[in-house]
Amino acid sequence: MSIIEDADAIKRLADEILREEEPTFTDASRARFMRLPDVMERTGLSRSFVYKIVNDKTFPAPRKVGRTTVWVESEINQWMLDVCNSGSEEEVVEPPQEDPLYEVTVFYNHDGKLRHMSYKDLTLGDISTLPEVLSGDVESLSIRKMRKLL
Repeated sequence: MSIIEDADAIKRLADEILREEEPTFTDASRARFMRLPDVMERTGLSRSFVYKIVNDKTFPAPRKVGRTTVWVESEINQWMLDVCNSGSEEEVVEPPQEDPLYEVTVFYNHDGKLRHMSYKDLTLGDISTLPEVLSGDVESLSIRKMRKLL
């Protein structure tokens, strides 16, 4: 075999590998759904930025499977390849990371009765002001549940 024949064989093999199709829904053994944490890990993007570029229609849209939101892995992989191969000067730039948001449940005594109130999308700064905000009619206050939102 000559060098030219070797080069042709290598080119044919490379072309064959490049022609392999992405997984389809008919090929369930290779198709995979991804949940948001998997998408975030694969792309390195934050939750809020993923949803922003989905809304901008520049990122694959999620699908609903029952009550679960999923992305198709092959679409995420293709998007990443497209971004890498775009050759344009436009970059996918994630905005600076904002303070994390929390959901908080506060228990307090008011007129001798134990009451509670839930708040969402609070920063740590907001949470620290809750005693001042609720102090007017509240006899005692305690935060019993605090959950970081993704």
